[in-house]
Amino acid sequence: MIPEIKSRRFTFKEHIDIIFCRHITTVIILTIAFGAFGFIAQKSIPLNAIAGLVLGIVLSYLLESLDSTLKTPEDVECRTQLPYLGYIPSIEKELKNKKDADLVSHQRHYSYVAEAFRKAKASLLATCSAENSLKTFVVSSFIPKEGKSFVATNLAITFAAAGEPTLLIDGDMRKGKLNEIFKIDNERGLSNALAGVSSFHEAIVPTSIENLSVLPLGAASPNPVELLKADKIKAILQEAGTKFKKIIIDSSPILNVTDALVFGRECDGVIFVIKAGATPFQHIIDAQKMIGNRVKVLGALLNGVDVKKSRY
Repeated sequence: MIPEIKSRRFTFKEHIDIIFCRHITTVIILTIAFGAFGFIAQKSIPLNAIAGLVLGIVLSYLLESLDSTLKTPEDVECRTQLPYLGYIPSIEKELKNKKDADLVSHQRHYSYVAEAFRKAKASLLATCSAENSLKTFVVSSFIPKEGKSFVATNLAITFAAAGEPTLLIDGDMRKGKLNEIFKIDNERGLSNALAGVSSFHEAIVPTSIENLSVLPLGAASPNPVELLKADKIKAILQEAGTKFKKIIIDSSPILNVTDALVFGRECDGVIFVIKAGATPFQHIIDAQKMIGNRVKVLGALLNGVDVKKSRY
């Protein structure tokens, strides 16, 4: 169940902290510019510098008011009140070879990004009790390009690295890409198993990563909605559960299609990926209205955080 989203008002001090954290460059430039103007015009340099400082803060506040995207862990915790599972640092500055990006937790096991996924795994497991341990969950997002496949893939790698046989399922019925990430055959997969033209075990593909297997999307379907029947999904997950300890489904963005809800009803819950500086708060409100009590939301992960700019 997704909790009711309530917006909390920030204190004046919190607003100033956020402004200086996100717009410090703007404030510094305007302060120096006004101070330099005072020097050139032979007028009061301190007064001009103060005027620049005030203008910088006011301008930054206006920019902050116009920007409704979520950027920091504080935004996720205070504004959405979703269970917060952690943040994933931006990988663009760390990785010179972009081919390592999708599999960073395997290719660069000791990187700070891989460590962030290990922390997210611990937070995720903490959402369930020992009696109701987490086994199957869906990874989704609110809009496209938030990094849900990247997060699903690296969470799966992290569980596999801990010695747990893990299955990663491509449940993005329209734009599945796990076959490209792992460079595996896509002739048979989930769609074939759902259609009954191949068995579940025939469609599973072991990867070069120990303890990790992938169920690719398989043959494209002209009508994916017809394939997503609760009884078929339940049967596949039950069969998978006899062989794997963790089952992760990479599904479509929740505001595009309702596939994640269909999968989520047969799983232990759903994780939402939020892209820092890209996901508008209004989209989360819209998703809340659509989801209601239909699935359990395990929490949210903030992806693509610039750790050099963030207080975190």
